[in-house]
Amino acid sequence: MWPMKLTILLASATLGLVSATNLPVVHAPTSATQEDHSAEVRRYVMKGGKAVRASVVALDGDRVRLKVMVSGGSGEAWYDLSAFDDKSQVELRRTGLAADDYQGMLDLSVFAFDKGLVDAARKELRFMAHSAKVAGTPLSPELKSASLDLTNKIIVSLCEAGKVGDARTGVRRLLTKRGSDMTDAQRKQLMDSLDQGIAARKAAGEAKKEARKDARLAADMERKVEPIRKAVKDGEGYRRKGLLESKNQAKSRRDLKNAVAYFDRARKSVAKMADAGRKDEALGKELLSLSKEATTGWHDCLLSLASLSLTTGQFNDANASVNTVLADFPKDKEALAMRARIESASNDWGWWH
Repeated sequence: MWPMKLTILLASATLGLVSATNLPVVHAPTSATQEDHSAEVRRYVMKGGKAVRASVVALDGDRVRLKVMVSGGSGEAWYDLSAFDDKSQVELRRTGLAADDYQGMLDLSVFAFDKGLVDAARKELRFMAHSAKVAGTPLSPELKSASLDLTNKIIVSLCEAGKVGDARTGVRRLLTKRGSDMTDAQRKQLMDSLDQGIAARKAAGEAKKEARKDARLAADMERKVEPIRKAVKDGEGYRRKGLLESKNQAKSRRDLKNAVAYFDRARKSVAKMADAGRKDEALGKELLSLSKEATTGWHDCLLSLASLSLTTGQFNDANASVNTVLADFPKDKEALAMRARIESASNDWGWWH
């Protein structure tokens, strides 16, 4: 009676483990047993991050039957291989290979490489070569060729990952131990792959340096452009206040002068960055836009100040504002018209000097 209860309890525990880890069960678990000496118990990790301790009972295509260890015993169930992470999939698939299944070993190496597990791919290739050597069974020309093709890919990948030393060592060992079994073209291809990988690594390094350099330059440009943006924004703020304070000429004059100062600062800062703007199209466009905003604000505020001075008979101040505009834009129609108004008004007042 007790063994039957234990079997039921263990089967329930296994089902609970399967449910908790979200593993798809293809078949329900078989009766549980307390001990299992038929296969090595290993830790297999699932894509969700959870893991199971189990031994492989059988492989069938993309399914694996595991004997899962649970508290007090074990239980068997079928699972989809795709439920496990890539590394565990390689380990699970390896258990189904016969000692002389060299094609299967090569296929597993390719599978690992395609998953980005370069070290695992190298391990499977070495195991294939070692197994064939121990068995005294020469690999077929097709297997040799396919293995070398994969080896060349691995060499390039190692270099690209920064493991140039490993790639060099691997090529040296291959040529030393098995170079005599290769054709001249195959030996040359190994060296070419190493050179290609090193070149790719160097190019990637240079690209990263350029990217970092570009990032530093962009950050430096941003630090220089941001104050210009702020100056234009502050100028607009003072310009708005100055125009709204038209009934209080003292405040209006003060705010408009502040606006002129901010706009002028922005104009001069843009001029200093002209060379950088010519080299960077996006930066050049922003600087051009900021320059237009600053120049327009500076121009309008100076003419507004001239107008305020004109209304209070401060002709010298009015003329100074207009002349500031004309110094940069001698043919500006609004400034020329304002100068004419100032001259006319001063003559009417009779105290123009």
